[in-house]
Amino acid sequence: MRILQKIKGFFVRRRGKQKNVSFEDIQKNILSFQKEGIVSIYSYPKYDYNTFVFIIDEDLLQQSVFEFVQRKEIKKILQGIPFLCLSSREIMEASDVFALQFFDIKTTATLLYGDDIFQRITISTKDLRRKMEFDIRNKTIYLRHESVRIPVYRLIENIVAELKPVMHAAEYLSISLVSDTVEKVEKITRDLQCKKKKYTAQELYTVLGEVNTMLVQWEDEVEKYEYTL
Repeated sequence: MRILQKIKGFFVRRRGKQKNVSFEDIQKNILSFQKEGIVSIYSYPKYDYNTFVFIIDEDLLQQSVFEFVQRKEIKKILQGIPFLCLSSREIMEASDVFALQFFDIKTTATLLYGDDIFQRITISTKDLRRKMEFDIRNKTIYLRHESVRIPVYRLIENIVAELKPVMHAAEYLSISLVSDTVEKVEKITRDLQCKKKKYTAQELYTVLGEVNTMLVQWEDEVEKYEYTL
């Protein structure tokens, strides 16, 4: 849990209305304010929207990542924007800890500026498989508890998007995680977002049960893959 919380501490996700500004404008504003020490800038298709990812060199900036994003000029530029800020040291030293997250960025993000630092790291298959299993099991536990506390439609809306990095890694590793449940949940999510169809709470809880069954099956598939390594 602490590992996941660490990277989420750098990740700002806005579910409300986002600032209507292009990533090119954000990039321009940041580089106009501070160019030295900015190693890379990416557009990362995280979940169902793009996330602004930028990597800094803490030694050149003589500031930590936390101190940098707290600067009022940077906070103003990033206000209302989904972003992820990491140091180059974190990327080079923590590819085992953040194997799934870094793999997803490495293989799906578009470099907008600077050095493509994610292409310089090697992510081992064992680390990637282990992180996939962690995320699936973590999601299973999360649904079990949050289904009591959070409205079921909110759990349904986000579940597939949050599992996409796992599905992407599974495709890369040739692990079969095929399920009709994914398509069913995606359709319900579209319906909920567009208000095309109303679902009863019982209907949504039934689908949530199917998601739980699917995740348990995925756990078995990913765990079995370990014995092929």
